[in-house]
Amino acid sequence: MKKKIIAIGLAVLMLLTVLSACSGGSASNQELDPAFNEDTLKQEAERVIVEWNNQEFDAIVAETVDNVKDKLTADVLKDAWNQTMPKLGKFSSVKQTETAPNNKSALVVAVAEYENGKAQFTIGFDQNMKIDNFFIK
Repeated sequence: MKKKIIAIGLAVLMLLTVLSACSGGSASNQELDPAFNEDTLKQEAERVIVEWNNQEFDAIVAETVDNVKDKLTADVLKDAWNQTMPKLGKFSSVKQTETAPNNKSALVVAVAEYENGKAQFTIGFDQNMKIDNFFIK
């Protein structure tokens, strides 16, 4: 039963990310809002990935926008980590980061390498640099 709830929670987060990304239009013909600095976005995304790898779930939750806090809890993050990360092994580095506009937010897609594979993180930030999307594939 608990796994079903976790799966539903993760599905809701994925849906929020997809809906929010789709509503932003095509990234190829849009530029980041001037309120964002691309380098800062990439640095913040890498910092969140380090927190993820160190299992600092409360820190990640503390950095989310208020309307996401009830869906993206430390327990949800911990369960997702336990389901995905042990098989990937030790973190190596973030190899690639790209930014894209998303309405009044910005998305950072980062590929992280681990000893046994890769993970793609999609992390959205609002203009206050609070996390409004978090997805791992």
